Amino acid sequence: MQTDWTRVRAALPVILTVPGLDGSGPDHWQTEWEYHLPDCRRVQMGDWSHPERERWVVPSTFLFMLGYLFVWTCCALAATLADWLLHDAGALDEAMAITNPTAGALALVAAGVYQWTPAKHVCLDNCRAPLAFVLTHWRRGMWGAFRMGVTDARYCTGCCWLLLALVLPAGVLNLPVIAGLIALILAEKLLPGGHLVACATGLGLVALGTKLLFP
Repeated sequence: MQTDWTRVRAALPVILTVPGLDGSGPDHWQTEWEYHLPDCRRVQMGDWSHPERERWVVPSTFLFMLGYLFVWTCCALAATLADWLLHDAGALDEAMAITNPTAGALALVAAGVYQWTPAKHVCLDNCRAPLAFVLTHWRRGMWGAFRMGVTDARYCTGCCWLLLALVLPAGVLNLPVIAGLIALILAEKLLPGGHLVACATGLGLVALGTKLLFP
């Protein structure tokens, strides 16, 4: 029976194949799938007759982590610079919190509204399913691994950047607030109802910010 590749392409997600001995030759089903399905990608190895896991797993993992840390380092530098400028402008108190209550209230409202946006939930989906991210954003080679790390970190920062920004109005020395934000981010990522947690948190942040704006 002949395979209807059009229907197969429409039904399947991105597929990552790991060849067997000798690299799954031209008559192997993996090779046929790769020929007909543009989203079917093969793990690369110089000699599949003598595969060496460390040659592609270890360097690729290291470069993935390097790309991931690169994005978070850039975010940390940007936050440090913002805090520095606010401090020099006399806008922070002794707890390193923004002294203007209106600015803090607006930050709460902005973070709460963002919790309901499509961008937030797309990013949250990728954070909650790291294996799905790898399968749907696969890139070949060492540079591809670095790009995947950068992309994954962009989703992670896109998911929680406004929540983390609340540290500025609350104060970088306010340990209870920092602990609460970390617990909230973990709940969104790990609990079965993570999207509902995000939406409920958004309502709470908007309500709190509105109350501070209009006491």
